[in-house]
Order: sequence, then C-alpha cells, then structure tokens
Amino acid sequence: MMGNGDSKNPEAVEKTTARIDELIKKNKVVIFAKGYCPYCHMARDAFKEIGYNDSLWIELQEEENPSLMQSILGKMTGASSVPRVFIDGKCIGGGDDTVALRKNGQLAQMVLLPSSFGFEHFESFAAIGAFRRVFLLSRVRPIAQTGGIWTLARFYRGTNGRSDIWGLDSVSSFLGNLKSFRVSPRMSSVMSNKEAVQKTQEKINTWLGENRIVVFAAPGCPYCLKAKNALESVGCTDYKLVNVPSEKDAPVILTLLARMTRKKPTVPKVFVNGKFIGGGNALARLRDSGQLADMVKE
Repeated sequence: MMGNGDSKNPEAVEKTTARIDELIKKNKVVIFAKGYCPYCHMARDAFKEIGYNDSLWIELQEEENPSLMQSILGKMTGASSVPRVFIDGKCIGGGDDTVALRKNGQLAQMVLLPSSFGFEHFESFAAIGAFRRVFLLSRVRPIAQTGGIWTLARFYRGTNGRSDIWGLDSVSSFLGNLKSFRVSPRMSSVMSNKEAVQKTQEKINTWLGENRIVVFAAPGCPYCLKAKNALESVGCTDYKLVNVPSEKDAPVILTLLARMTRKKPTVPKVFVNGKFIGGGNALARLRDSGQLADMVKE
C-alpha cells in the first residue's frame, strides 16, 4: 500500500485519477467510503430509502492507494472527507448532502427518473377514504429508458399503510403530493438478452452446485456482515463468498436471485445445500435458535 508521498509521483497520480474517472463514468452512483464511517452508511441508506440499491460502494481502504485516492477526490470535489458521492459522474457531496437531497425529493429524481417517460395506461384506481388510497398501475412503459423495467406499480397509503412501488416511474411526482415512497426497480432491460441471462443462471447454478454454503454479498453491507458473522459464530468459515458488485452481470445476478428466492433484489442471500435460508436477520435468528449450527454441519 502506498502512502501520502505518492501524491508527488506522477505515475501514481495518473493511475489513481484514471481509476476514479473509470468508476464514476461507468456507474450511475458511486460512493467513495470507509466502512467504519457512519456518514458513509448514511449516504448509502439514503439511496436505499428511495429504493435504489445499485450504488457502487468503493471501500477506500481496499484500494491500491487509498490516501492518494482520497487526496485526488478532495481536489476534484473541494472536500477530502468521506463519503464522496457521485451521480452520473458529478459529485453531490457527502452524507448530509445526500440525506438532504433525499428529503427534498431531488435524490429520487436524480437516480430514478429518466429524461422523458410515459404511462401506457392505468389498470385500475381506487380511493378508499380520505387518508387511505390504493393505486394500481400496470404496463407502465418508458419512452426513454435508462435501465430497469417499468411494470406493475402499487401504492398503499394510510395511517397503517405502506408504500411498495415497482418501476422507475416517478410515481411521487405523477400522483402528486405523496410525501414518501419506495421504489424497487426490476431489471427488465438487463434481462432482455436471453443468452446472457442463461449464462448467468448457469453461473449461479455452478456456485450453488459446487459449494455447500454460498453467501451472495456486497462490501460494506452491514446485513452481509451480519450474515457472515452468524455463520462464523457457529464455526462455518469455508463458505463461498460471491461479491455481487464485482461481477459484470451483477444486475442480472440480483434479479435471478430475487426470482429464485421470491425476495427483493438485495443482498445478502445465503444458500445451504442449494436451498435459500435467508439474509442477515434470518441467519441471526437461526443462529440464536440453534438451528444454524445444525444446518451447516457436514
């Protein structure tokens, strides 16, 4: 690992700058972070709260030259603290800035709303009382799509209601005056290549077939850490760890795992003998009940 002195090394500076440029150009959302920093987790949670789970977490301490990368980010953005959050190649600030954008609705617009969009039609609409409404939208089709599928959208609102919106459809602005919503994008655009999807499915099947225990996870994810800690606490250390964000077909992997498990396209997802047993909270419960130790035994 290199030190601060490398800021005077032109080759190191050029290499690290190129690394940053590549990351922010190839990824919609990039968070340069440190795992122990609460503001970094605050920034990522802000994206999760609007239903965007595809932000790329770059753990600075795992980079070849963390101090130099942080220094270059400081010069690029005007602040050397972490996190440094980028959307479409532009820095939006740190943790507090990202949360502020979430609260005023701008964050959702920045990452979820394409430049132009349209709705094919409303399937049905029902209004129940003054404070509880149910909206059902189907066949929601984008005019210009930046990723994901626009399909069935549901919105439940009320004192005991919940929001569960599927699609990249800016439902909040379209329906108007809705204070909170959660978007869970489905990845139809990346699923359109059947041959590529089949290859990814075969890769998943190989992982599950060749390894008794497989953990699909992402760096910096607290629930992934919770799942791994649960396994290791019962003596299981030889599990196969799949770092999903590092896979080129990560969106397809998440979508296929969601279909296989009938869960949302999130991590962690843990399999034992080819069977899905849950995520971080589920594994913690299985450990506490004593079931996990039995499940992972040879």
